[in-house]
Amino acid sequence: MKIKKVIVKPILNNQGNSYIELMFSLIIMINVFVLMTQIFYNINNINQKTFDINVLVYETAITRIELDLKEVDQSNLIIGENYLQYTIDSQLYKYKINGTRFTLIIGSNDKFIYYINDVKSVSFEQVNNFINIEFIDINNQNYETKIILSP
Repeated sequence: MKIKKVIVKPILNNQGNSYIELMFSLIIMINVFVLMTQIFYNINNINQKTFDINVLVYETAITRIELDLKEVDQSNLIIGENYLQYTIDSQLYKYKINGTRFTLIIGSNDKFIYYINDVKSVSFEQVNNFINIEFIDINNQNYETKIILSP
């Protein structure tokens, strides 16, 4: 068995690149640039939509609290650092953090309704006839509002 010698010719010549080779490399670079631009544009859109959805989720929770507080007598309202508790028609309502979930607990048997996930902290503070509510999610985004209490 004879072994053949394979002679490899160099691909490049010493004359440099031709115009066709330069055009092909330019077209490839433009395509890569366009693809990268589209990827970054889509990532930005997804992040903006996610932020908008999170804002809606927190606004819905705050609206629920605000509507409930319109029916609450202030003597039945208990505000702690990270919880809010009140009774309506002898039914106990308590908003608090369970791990990373902001939950609404209804009744004394701790039957809870899952409310908002990925909440780092929540604080309730009563100042005169206002309740300041501040949510901080796990991305350290703040959502703050003031609710006016009825006299």
